[in-house]
Amino acid sequence: MIRHWFTRADAPLTSSFVKRFDPKHFTVDFPRGAIASAVLGPTANSLDVHVEFLRKSDLIGLIYASSDEHWHPIERREHRRDYNNCQLRFRWQATGLPGLDEVNGATLTIEGRNSAGHAKTWYVRLWNYATGAPNDALISLDFNQLSGGYDLSSQADPVHPGDIDRMFFSLVPPTYQAEDSSALTDVGVATLRLSEIDCSGFGSVLKTTDAMVPEHQLRICTAYDDLYNLVPERVVETIERLGYRKLLNHYVGMSHHQGLLTDGTIDPARPINSAAATWHSAFLRAARAADLDVIFSLSFEIIASACPALWQQRASDGSPARTGYEPPSALISPANDEAVGYLAETAAEFARLADAAGTCPRIQIGEPWWWVTADHRPCLYDASARTAFGGDPILITDIRGPKTASEIELLDRAGEILAEATETITEAVKAVRADIYSDHPGGGPTGMVPRQSASALGVSGVRCSPARGLRMADRRLAADGAHCHHLHCGSTELSAVAAALSRRFRRGRDGRLGLVEDRRRRARGGRCENG
Repeated sequence: MIRHWFTRADAPLTSSFVKRFDPKHFTVDFPRGAIASAVLGPTANSLDVHVEFLRKSDLIGLIYASSDEHWHPIERREHRRDYNNCQLRFRWQATGLPGLDEVNGATLTIEGRNSAGHAKTWYVRLWNYATGAPNDALISLDFNQLSGGYDLSSQADPVHPGDIDRMFFSLVPPTYQAEDSSALTDVGVATLRLSEIDCSGFGSVLKTTDAMVPEHQLRICTAYDDLYNLVPERVVETIERLGYRKLLNHYVGMSHHQGLLTDGTIDPARPINSAAATWHSAFLRAARAADLDVIFSLSFEIIASACPALWQQRASDGSPARTGYEPPSALISPANDEAVGYLAETAAEFARLADAAGTCPRIQIGEPWWWVTADHRPCLYDASARTAFGGDPILITDIRGPKTASEIELLDRAGEILAEATETITEAVKAVRADIYSDHPGGGPTGMVPRQSASALGVSGVRCSPARGLRMADRRLAADGAHCHHLHCGSTELSAVAAALSRRFRRGRDGRLGLVEDRRRRARGGRCENG
């Protein structure tokens, strides 16, 4: 989450109180490939969880931790591990999960220490504390009287409530086998609703920071790969508390929003999985309530383990383009029609989510580029690119230095292909609201702001990064010939923001390709390593 804010280190912070197990204070996590999201439910004190399983061994955790470590100091609750005199009650309603009465029915795993101070984990079978049906039950947990174990008559393992670090509900597919990581026959889709959440008793109330930063002129960027595990409504609340207003630029990520097949690769028919769609819809609704306009930013990269081989850019020796992240992402070839079509449908689907949430759809085509490796080799030689370049393109083994006429011709053609790819994505977003789109030659409030043709713009320059090589791209908005595309429909403005729709390579007087230093630091951290 956001680590910095604008205040003195010694500034006094206003405090308030929050109930334990407030729905906004849960998180989720899971093994890579599986996916889950948690959003606020339709009624007060409720939480909805959406899940997709790929393997028999997938286990997803719905987590409540004693430490509020993911959140900013401006609204972080106190760290208290003592759950004595605390009672938790809630209604459990599930689909696509084992019944609570089954062997693999959900447990509440509690991690902490016993009364002697030694680390210990308890496994509390929820069915032992439930009344009702296996998939629709009321559950009551008194931490002073709580025990782990499957059969309490013979296996009761009393929980020590005075020193608990975290607890999580274990969500698994109906065919769960802990030691069997083989793929399911079909993607397993499940939902869980916790409602009527009520925490009572002397230990049920925690102190929390309740500060607000005055509104300021800076704007904020977020990234789904960093935030997928958090409740989106609390994310927006924190943004607002930190004084950010108006525009919010949100990178949809390269590793968590895609729909996958059971082998872990991209499902072209599902550009957004159900958990990510639910998360982003809730994010949009919360942003709208906070009067924030969301720009969705989509990049030309997908986590390498999920990206189809034919979609990937490649160097002349056939090696795939890779970013320096761990795990790395693959770079999408602008020459591959299927891959570009997938990106276009992804952008259009995010635009549909925005439209359905009653917000203005704004899509940024971020980082459209041809990759250049750390040893200066341009990745222009995947099968689709070779075909687009005539079948046997001239080999460029070093992007630096003067270029021959044939090399310049190849690079200019690469620019045109990239421009065509961004145009395809732009047109897909425009088609989401074709009923109110009209290209008006003069622009203005009733039509599209005019832009240069794609072929006249070409590639958006070459960017240099010592760690990751050169990237032929830029991300300017309405600068250097790139335009924001605005549409007005009554009181609603519809925008398809094509960031860095491409300029031609710039050549200096000596014929060299212009190099633009990449000083931008991506708003994406290491969260995907654990997801």
